[in-house]
Amino acid sequence: MESSCFGALFGGLCSGLPDCMAQAQVASMTVSREKAELRVGLRLDAVVPKSQLYAAEKQLCEKLRLKKCVLAPQYDHALLDGSYIAQVVEELRHRNCLVNGFLDDVSADYHGGVMNIHLKRGGLALLQSAGSDRRIKEILRQEFGAEVEVAFDGVTELEEYSKEFTQSAEENHQKIIKIQQEKQQAVQEKKAAPAKCQTIAFDMGDLPFDRDSLAVVTGRAIKEKPVSLDSIDAESGKVVVWGDIFAVDSRESRDGSKVILAIHFTDYTSSNVMKIIAEKEKASVYEPLVKGKTVLIRGEASYDKYDGEISIRPYDICTVKKLIRQDKAPEKRVELHAHTKMSAMDAVVNAKDLVNRAYEWGHKAIAITDHGVVQAFPEAAGAAAAIAKSGGDFKVIYGVESYFINDMIPIVNGAKDMPLMGSYIVFDLETTGLSAGNDRMTEIGAVKLENGQVKDSFNIFVNPQRPIPEKITQLTGITDEMVAGAPLEEEALRQFYAFCGGEDAVLVAHNAPFDTGFLQAAAIRCGMPYAFTSVDTVPIARKLFPELRNHKLDTVAKHLQLGNFNHHRACDDARILAEIYIKLADILQKEKQIQNIQQINTGLSGVDYKNAYSYHQIILVKNLTGLKNLYQLISKSHLDYYYKKPRIPKSELIRYREGLILGSACEAGELFRAVVDGKSWGELCNIAKFYDFLEIQPIQNNMFMVHNGTARDEEQLRNYNRTIVRLGDTLKIPVCATCDVHMMDEKDNIFRQILLAGMGFKDTDQQSP
Repeated sequence: MESSCFGALFGGLCSGLPDCMAQAQVASMTVSREKAELRVGLRLDAVVPKSQLYAAEKQLCEKLRLKKCVLAPQYDHALLDGSYIAQVVEELRHRNCLVNGFLDDVSADYHGGVMNIHLKRGGLALLQSAGSDRRIKEILRQEFGAEVEVAFDGVTELEEYSKEFTQSAEENHQKIIKIQQEKQQAVQEKKAAPAKCQTIAFDMGDLPFDRDSLAVVTGRAIKEKPVSLDSIDAESGKVVVWGDIFAVDSRESRDGSKVILAIHFTDYTSSNVMKIIAEKEKASVYEPLVKGKTVLIRGEASYDKYDGEISIRPYDICTVKKLIRQDKAPEKRVELHAHTKMSAMDAVVNAKDLVNRAYEWGHKAIAITDHGVVQAFPEAAGAAAAIAKSGGDFKVIYGVESYFINDMIPIVNGAKDMPLMGSYIVFDLETTGLSAGNDRMTEIGAVKLENGQVKDSFNIFVNPQRPIPEKITQLTGITDEMVAGAPLEEEALRQFYAFCGGEDAVLVAHNAPFDTGFLQAAAIRCGMPYAFTSVDTVPIARKLFPELRNHKLDTVAKHLQLGNFNHHRACDDARILAEIYIKLADILQKEKQIQNIQQINTGLSGVDYKNAYSYHQIILVKNLTGLKNLYQLISKSHLDYYYKKPRIPKSELIRYREGLILGSACEAGELFRAVVDGKSWGELCNIAKFYDFLEIQPIQNNMFMVHNGTARDEEQLRNYNRTIVRLGDTLKIPVCATCDVHMMDEKDNIFRQILLAGMGFKDTDQQSP
């Protein structure tokens, strides 16, 4: 057994491992010491029941003292069939997804990339509204690497199931009564039996308070380790819990002899209420129980019929001091990417609290970088002033995370010139996805234009040496079988080069950066030269036909009355694009007096800011001139360049760059996107040179890219960061590690999830805390 096998690494901690699980290759492993979490990706040759995976997770949690352990299976697509729906349902329950029994006893079949689920208990509308179909697709994508469509049939309406249920209800009635009687008897016996409370040495573990600070309010000192509030129910009986008090309600009894207290507290897994009835003259003992205090409680959890909720009647109450989170690193860092509540509704941090926390942790400064706005500056400045007044020294770095558009991208890329009606290769590609770095070509289609006439055509399938995703097959009609015997990438590229007459031809493409990006990435992998000049017809169409709703290939073809064509097949797209180019060239000559392609960049200068792709970018202020220039840019972005978001064109940024420091930002930044897209080293260097510092972030921030298939695994996310570090080393540009702060404490994550869900995000449960 190899050392990278799961059994070799963890077999001593997990008993009863099946052979296929013990021999599974460990594809990835992520450990969070701070959160006490472990995630292991397993490549399995056979399906392992979820129960066995969960059992191993539980053993690892116990043996390694973890809060959470996830064993993530990765199967070959060939293992997927309808029987796997049972495992999917188990996983949905394990993730606490809303299924409400509607998926009990379901069966399924899997054909042609569609998992057809046969319901037996109705509830289709509720399942769909809860996003169950999306979650099932997500599970199958994560575990089988396949884009699977999900469909439901069978008993889809609750009324249908109700009829069936009514027929069997009478038969089950007596059974239910018997079960209830037995359960009630067990509860009575439990109450009659002497209470057993195991006293153990207090194990603080990962609890956020100082055991030595314990002070008894009433009763005895509590030594047991508390359980989480989300595990409490009406039948929990005697429990020990902890929480922060967030509200205290106090009232007198009708006769005025007693004080009734309802003390609301939370441990951030759930919330509860502690009910106390005390003689009025003895109520002062509870005065320490105020909002903001942290308490340990031993008491009886039961259903309160008066309030209609579960509450706790305390026997013993103690207060404890919360442990203050600290940055214990000997060398402190400065966070250069932090958001506040002013930031596009995606952060839950007050600027004042953010500044104070950084100061308490020994940091010398912090940057405020809200999305597109600067409203948090006054609050941050006030917090810094208060620190200075108390004798402290702290700097607020004012900044913004802008929506940057490059309005200086040339339409014609390359040095070669050519008359508009000269010799061109008009081409189109079909691919397995959108990333030139991660995905591969499946088809190359091209036509040769000379003097406005089609002289030759070229079409070839390319074997991508990987499965074509189902959604791509649905879009293009290209299947795995169609490319199985096709030439590999290098041979296909050589044939295309031969058709072009060499690597210095002039290429024409619709959205040329995409197609030429794939060509260039393939050329680099194959060790082949790339010296093509390219013409992008998308910005030309935008300039000539601004009235169109969009400028997709079929939209432009329809506008020019060129007839129907088989869209999303490279050969047909290339043919129709050749006709489009001839029309565009004719208009450029007649209406714009443009005769050669190198005149296009100046003749059609400027980019429509509404159609330009926007990237994230960090802009920091280093002096008063920079602050004034930042305000100028913010004003222009909202008044002159606003389209859905406040946009800052590169030309304006260059104009007002004095006193500003530019950073490459997160995965949505121009540089990171270029790395993901597989741009050449030269292109990456040209992009990086524009920035004063480059930015990398923890891979947890970008795990959504693994979930949606943009990145293969965690190691590829690390490689993206390594590429940016290498760029910084090569160009002598500082590389900064940032957190992209949206909250200060993990408990705040749920509030951010609510905000994001309200804005339509579907993956709020996968956001990095």
